[in-house]
Amino acid sequence: MDWDPIGVCDDPHCADEYDSYVLTMYSILRQRKSEAAVLEFLQETYERIMGGIVEHEKIRKIAAKFLEIDVTHDEIHHRSV
Repeated sequence: MDWDPIGVCDDPHCADEYDSYVLTMYSILRQRKSEAAVLEFLQETYERIMGGIVEHEKIRKIAAKFLEIDVTHDEIHHRSV
């Protein structure tokens, strides 16, 4: 796992630890926002979780991986109403 700022990915009791910001990241990806927007969100999330500051360069690879996710064919936006 590339994004595990508090080091809990191997603990099954913490499987949902990062769920609280999935919708926000999804929204950023769905709106096709820039790498800068993803970096800003990850940085703000890291600062909130860890209480410290992380440089953009340290999370740039993670942001790039998020930007590779194709959400254009997801079920949420292709459901009949």
